[in-house]
Amino acid sequence: MSSANSFLSRHAANAEEQIPPYVALTFAASDARKQGNLEEARWLSREAQKIPSRDPQAPDFRRLWYTRYADDFLLGLVGTKAEAVEIKQKLAAFLRTELKLELSEEKTLVTHARDEVARFLGYEIHILHADDKHDHRGQRCINVSVGLRVPTSVKNAHCAKYMRKGKPIHLAQRINDDVYSIMSQYQVEYRGVVQYYRMAYNLPTLGKLQRVTEISLVKTLANKWVAFSRVWLHRVEFNRGV
Repeated sequence: MSSANSFLSRHAANAEEQIPPYVALTFAASDARKQGNLEEARWLSREAQKIPSRDPQAPDFRRLWYTRYADDFLLGLVGTKAEAVEIKQKLAAFLRTELKLELSEEKTLVTHARDEVARFLGYEIHILHADDKHDHRGQRCINVSVGLRVPTSVKNAHCAKYMRKGKPIHLAQRINDDVYSIMSQYQVEYRGVVQYYRMAYNLPTLGKLQRVTEISLVKTLANKWVAFSRVWLHRVEFNRGV
């Protein structure tokens, strides 16, 4: 994919400027702080944090990020939707003519990174924005950062494996396994999902999957012991000649 990388690099550009009102407010806050007017400095800083520090819609500002895993790739563009569609069309033509590959129209979508999400390697990816989230310096710390999220459809799909009619159930196909194998299988399945989505900021929402798998495990073990008890009782009764 070195040719594809070359294609993308030719369409990437950097030119970012800070918004003048933001600069003016931050300089004024700094001057007030130096003069000992701390209350005024705090007020100016709060006013500055109500507006973006940089203008992503500046007419001369463009940036294109590219990441790929196997045959899946994701492009992040700071620009207009029309430019994103144009890049998609040029990329499709490049892949078709140079690499003899077809771009899936169904899977290759153009989405707004802040208002919508993109799907990549099982994650939902979007741009975070919250003016009320600050770091230890009092600066906004998550705006324009990339957020990774566990999709609701993924959580529901994994829970559905252990549920029927909206409730956790026992897995009859595992009753004949020994107790250690049953517990290990549940643990491996749950741990695999959690480990894969460790980078997601909403990882705690997998708590529902944990509860469902725990209840399903308990019910599976309970049904195994009931079945074992019935077999044992039947053998005792048979030996007694009942």
